[in-house]
Amino acid sequence: MRRAANIALLAFSACVLSSCVTTLDGAWLFGRVNDVSVEDIRAAIAADIRAHPALRSGKLNRIDVVSTDEIHLYWAEYNVYGGCNIIKRIQGRWEHYGGIVVTSRSKEV
Repeated sequence: MRRAANIALLAFSACVLSSCVTTLDGAWLFGRVNDVSVEDIRAAIAADIRAHPALRSGKLNRIDVVSTDEIHLYWAEYNVYGGCNIIKRIQGRWEHYGGIVVTSRSKEV
């Protein structure tokens, strides 16, 4: 009986912890979030806005921390089909590096 209670408690804890979503200023954070600071993420966002001033009024949906030196940013209006902007730390400074452009989505059969 005790083993069943422990398993039930473990399953409940896993469900509760897996439902936690980390956000920053309304954008979901994914990936290696603990490898960078909040200041790093905000600096990467600022670098992207410097490269694309039209993003200043945009809505950031998702932030993927790929590594300590690379962050992918997903903007709602700018990346309609799921593309992202790649921001890299180059010689200690966050800079827009490029992007992934998705032109369409294939239909799954």
